[in-house]
Amino acid sequence: MSISDSDARARVVVLFSERSEEIAQILKEAGVDPARDFRHRNFAGADFGTCDIARWDFSGAILRKAKLAGVKNIHLAVFDAETDLAGAELPKGVSADLLKRG
Repeated sequence: MSISDSDARARVVVLFSERSEEIAQILKEAGVDPARDFRHRNFAGADFGTCDIARWDFSGAILRKAKLAGVKNIHLAVFDAETDLAGAELPKGVSADLLKRG
């Protein structure tokens, strides 16, 4: 999967914020595997709503100013030292440093 052009990325951002409860099924039907296809992608400013992001792999992804405060199971998602979380809204008690340590 390639979310390189801005139009496609904009559609994904809308999908997350407006349909967060159905996102897992929508991604599955589209052939997208968040445990594989979100690595090194640009989700700057994306609103992940209340998505359950358990096992989603954001290794090397750009999540600058992303809205993650309402997501479920952020502690079960994958982040690494290259994940850009600058300015991201995180759940209370969760820091970017903590996520990047795994």
